[in-house]
Amino acid sequence: MHRPGSSISSPLASLILAGILSSPLGLSTPLQATCVLACSVKTAPLTGTTEEAVEFEVETESRDCTGQRQFLWAFGDGQFSEGTNKPRHQYTRAGSFDWSVRVSEGTETCTRNGRIIITSPCSPPGRPEIDPDSATVVIGQRYTINWSKAEALQNGGTYILEISKTNAFVPLEQTVTVSGTSYIYTIPQVLSESKLYVRVRAVQPCGTAGQNSGPLVLLVQAPPSPSTGRFSFTRPGPSWVVERGGTPPEAEVKVRNLGQEAALISFTATGGFFTVSPSSLTLRPGEDGELTLRATPAAVAVPGFSSGTLEGLSGNSRIATPVTLQVTGGSGDVSGVGISASAKRLTFSAPKGANPPPQTVKLRIGPLPSGGTVYLSPSIGPGGTWLVLDPAAFANPVPPSGEVTLNLSVDRSKRTREDGLPPLRTFLKVSIAGGRISSSDAAVVEVLDIETPNPAGSAGGGRPAGTDSLILPVVVRSPGLRGALYMTDGWIRNIGAADVTIDLYWTPLEADGRKDDRVLKTAGLLIPAGQTLQLSDMVQSAFGLSEGTGLVEIRSSSLDSLIIRSSVQSTLGEDNTLRFSGAMEPVTGGEGVGAGDGRLRLSWVQSSESKRYNVQVSETAGAAAQGLVEVFDQSGKKVGQSIPFTVAPLSVTALTGIVDRAEPGRVLDNGFAEIRVTQGEGKVVARGQLLDNVTNSFASFSARRVAPISSTGGKNPMSPAAAESLLVLPAAVKSPGQDTLFSTKLTIENTSELTSGKVTLTYHYVDTTTGEARVADSAEEEIAPRAIKTYTDVIGEAFGMTAETPTYGWISIRTLPGAESALPQMAAEALISALVDPADPSKGEKQTRVAALESGAPEWTDKSNTDGERQLPGLEETVERRTNFHVVEVAGKTCRVQVRAVDKNGDVVGTPREYDIAPNQYFQMTKIFSSPAPGLDLGDRAWDGLTILMKVLEGDGRVLAFATLNDNLSKQPEVLVLSPPKRRGAR
Repeated sequence: MHRPGSSISSPLASLILAGILSSPLGLSTPLQATCVLACSVKTAPLTGTTEEAVEFEVETESRDCTGQRQFLWAFGDGQFSEGTNKPRHQYTRAGSFDWSVRVSEGTETCTRNGRIIITSPCSPPGRPEIDPDSATVVIGQRYTINWSKAEALQNGGTYILEISKTNAFVPLEQTVTVSGTSYIYTIPQVLSESKLYVRVRAVQPCGTAGQNSGPLVLLVQAPPSPSTGRFSFTRPGPSWVVERGGTPPEAEVKVRNLGQEAALISFTATGGFFTVSPSSLTLRPGEDGELTLRATPAAVAVPGFSSGTLEGLSGNSRIATPVTLQVTGGSGDVSGVGISASAKRLTFSAPKGANPPPQTVKLRIGPLPSGGTVYLSPSIGPGGTWLVLDPAAFANPVPPSGEVTLNLSVDRSKRTREDGLPPLRTFLKVSIAGGRISSSDAAVVEVLDIETPNPAGSAGGGRPAGTDSLILPVVVRSPGLRGALYMTDGWIRNIGAADVTIDLYWTPLEADGRKDDRVLKTAGLLIPAGQTLQLSDMVQSAFGLSEGTGLVEIRSSSLDSLIIRSSVQSTLGEDNTLRFSGAMEPVTGGEGVGAGDGRLRLSWVQSSESKRYNVQVSETAGAAAQGLVEVFDQSGKKVGQSIPFTVAPLSVTALTGIVDRAEPGRVLDNGFAEIRVTQGEGKVVARGQLLDNVTNSFASFSARRVAPISSTGGKNPMSPAAAESLLVLPAAVKSPGQDTLFSTKLTIENTSELTSGKVTLTYHYVDTTTGEARVADSAEEEIAPRAIKTYTDVIGEAFGMTAETPTYGWISIRTLPGAESALPQMAAEALISALVDPADPSKGEKQTRVAALESGAPEWTDKSNTDGERQLPGLEETVERRTNFHVVEVAGKTCRVQVRAVDKNGDVVGTPREYDIAPNQYFQMTKIFSSPAPGLDLGDRAWDGLTILMKVLEGDGRVLAFATLNDNLSKQPEVLVLSPPKRRGAR
């Protein structure tokens, strides 16, 4: 590259500068000068901090160009700079940022880019303390909350104050941010003699937060004699005008008591786009009070006009003032420009050591603003250092056609430790540069990098016998109806101190896992200590198959160090809003029932024009087995004929439409099925799938083992009855969401042959309208032998609650002795049902199975448990998914738990937290990985492959911990229980 002060030795270059080019005929031909532009980066730091600005500089050289030289810098954090070749920029948050500069002069442009890693050097501030610890306050009264200054809080630091009606601070009633060490709080209209809980924590300017203070308990009392009177709004309600995506505005409104005595005035906001605080005031005669009106963030996301009313009520005196909000697109604003991508998922695939071929995705941008210039801005995460984007798509403006072809490639040499182990996944998000947009205005593409196995890794004629193993009974990558694709995903976490090597075996549907040449093997897969390996699509990434259904076996000499999580998903036509999924538990090799061992039972068996029920029977011990599947209605009466099956060693057999097989044309509503092995040395497990033929939705179930049928008269071989038994359903809900109705279906089964039994249900729940913890009991219910009791909405049917009182919590199922002094064997499981759009059944019903556990089951834990921390790998916090965390206490005693998170590399991330769990409490943390508290404060970046860990530190409580992985697009909930690793030899 030519630099100022250097000579140009090329003869051709000399002729061009002279404006003369020698022709082949020896004549001299004048040549019009051509614009030449070159640029190079002189200064570009690789690292920086949030405390100070960093400097960039680009050098340029041009000749024969006309027009002014222009510079456009994009710093990767949404900020831009124009007009200088040497900008200074301060990043306000930590992270990895891809910057670029585009230089233009005349007809030519030159682009350079790079990456800078910004760190936040500040340490957590000290813990402030509220003074005093408790106080008595009056509704409508103003109370000053004071706290001590936090040590080491930097200049510009703030305090976050949280106010709640529960000492667990879930849900929060109010959150405010203040700069000083006091806050004036107007006591809201609450129930007399109630309590409010207040806590505060300090936050550094760079975002690092300290610990919460101890709680301040406000004992709320009603005014001595709250009389009523006349009043007026002396400053009327506001009329806001704001640009789309702007900061939600707020305004102050004054209220004056015009009466002759003190008055209690309550306030409400109608229209749904703004809130009012405080909700009540107590004013003396002639006294003024002040209200704060705030427009909600959702209101300023959509252009248009909203109107509502601020109402006040004091006894029979009622007045109102109008409130309006106009949201505009803004002059030259690009916030309304939407982006869509031609593909929602791209899969790169190549053997280890090679880079896969590039791919393209088309972006459609529009409508473009008239007379405006639109640039695109990309972001990649989590991970994704290996994903390479063509910078031209972002250095140039969007063409008038509104279409941009984006070239993507994978450079595996750029992988970092933060990316994790292959197969790798990241998200590419493309938005408008500098636009204030909602997530729906961006194009999001999921990108996978899969290392295909070497063909020499095939098993070549089955697998050898004799080693401990874990088995995923049904693994699938298969097309379904209406363009659906079923896929199995998996995560394997090594919780040990040493690296673990595993071998994976694949047996296709109905093949012999011992002898068949179609059995495949992926050998020597290394899982480093403490790390999590994600198998993005097990059939494709582990075995190089484009489709198939079968059984996967995981063999290793260190199975005690492994935790497995697996799920099966279906996506309809690549539409992520029509995604359905369900967890699939692994089993130990040799687990299940054999001939004479007993039965397996499946719930929720249905058959109609739109519903069918499929069963997959898998063999786990390496020997063939034959058996029968029988279908029963709710009363325990057998439906039609028995269905015979044969399953090969270490294989799976699929039985579609079992109700129709048993009795063609039979309509069945919520029956059950039982599976028995009649001959052979094999051991079997079973899974059921309830499918909707209209919406292609599905729910997946594991069969439960029940007692064997006695050959001596069918007497149920149960122990003499104790006083009672307790089953716990850890998750139950009845609540409307955004265009979604959540409810809980429950079935209780009496698996006894002869003895009827009685059950009572108790609902320990949180009323989300008030935040109060409550308890509701049901009437006693008797269930006949081999019969079931099904609730299609247990909270509405058993406890009489409607969606107008939204709740969530847990249900205890207490079983009482039957008529023959033998305790019936009860089992129960629920479906968390999400009706995506009650007005549009074609969008389907998302259902997730939740099993009821005995109160003494190993999944429950206390401070004496010997398995260490309960763990759950493969959790996410991305643009598409969020993770909520829940703890249920069942012993009626308090305890303290610690919750922390580690990334896919085994490194602790965020801030471990400790929480006090009250007796019989349902403790919920929404978006556990996000701030503010009570989450783990992982920051704003997306996370993938995280593991939650929880243990009981002190107290006599007994708890179950689980996570719900919620899909923001499809509204699909998954309920995943934290548990110790699967132990070898468990049967």
